[in-house]
Amino acid sequence: MDDVASLSDKVLTISVAAYNVEKTIEETLDSLVVGVPDEILHKIEIIVVNDGSQDGTSDAVKKYAERYPESVRIYDKENAGWGSTVNTSIKLARGKYLKLLDGDDWFLTENIPEFVHFLEGAEADLVMSPYIKRYPDEELQENNHRLIGKEFSRIERLDPEEDIFMHELAVRTDRLRSGGVKIAEKCFYTDNEFAFEAIRCSDTVQRYEKPVYVYRLGNAEQSVGLNGIKKHYHDTVVVAERIYDSFQKYEMESRCSDVKVDLLKRKILLITDALYVSYLLMDSWETKKELMEFDCKIKGRYGRVYELTNATKKIKLLRLSGFMLYGFMARKVKQRYGG
Repeated sequence: MDDVASLSDKVLTISVAAYNVEKTIEETLDSLVVGVPDEILHKIEIIVVNDGSQDGTSDAVKKYAERYPESVRIYDKENAGWGSTVNTSIKLARGKYLKLLDGDDWFLTENIPEFVHFLEGAEADLVMSPYIKRYPDEELQENNHRLIGKEFSRIERLDPEEDIFMHELAVRTDRLRSGGVKIAEKCFYTDNEFAFEAIRCSDTVQRYEKPVYVYRLGNAEQSVGLNGIKKHYHDTVVVAERIYDSFQKYEMESRCSDVKVDLLKRKILLITDALYVSYLLMDSWETKKELMEFDCKIKGRYGRVYELTNATKKIKLLRLSGFMLYGFMARKVKQRYGG
């Protein structure tokens, strides 16, 4: 595998993270190729990174690679987590833009041709678009960032009060490479790190107005579900510290605008809130002690982050009470999450 793949006439590389998704991967890939005109397929590169699956994922994908050899590629590797699939695709991608897709989610096929044409003419580092949250009984459209449009804009035009998520991003591949983006491996919640790093290495933005990504939700075992949060709560610490380190380095080395810093701050608040929530959900003496030790680490090593995160009410109250409110707040959080 070359460290840096040369860009080609591909407009869009879709990185599909695949781990034991035999039951859903055909639906995912069908959404990318079935009914998509050949003229558009020739401009798309689909890299399915099989992250050490133990089921029939690889065999299922190989059928698509044989049927669509100009568009579908499979890369089999040992299991190393979602972040490793992103890192692999950044190295391999030949498209002008890179967009991520999980192997149990899908794209809206009817919008792909227009989206590819939009990317073909786009100049911005980031192209944002609405996305769909698909629950078992309903679907909701997240239509964020309406302050910007299809025209080329500075990233400072984004509203720093609006969160930015992986599902709405397509990022210029050369920006990810020149920015040295590498995501944590063998770790959950790294989509937060990817969104943070995409903002960090981007200066300009455009918006495609129709939804592309469909995000499947409603499974309690997902990493964002209650059981997943409890199982992987230590991973929020890993991701948070990597984001803190990146933010601290960026502020020291760059003369960036206040608005761009505010966009990065928003991601810091998001991951830090998730971290404290996960420790409150665990609700034990051991996890309370761990959280107190981590809070001291933030204060000593990441003073700027400590200051910023005081804007989050639950964190500020925990600190002001010397964590005496941990049990009370744990009960409140568990009520909210049904735990």
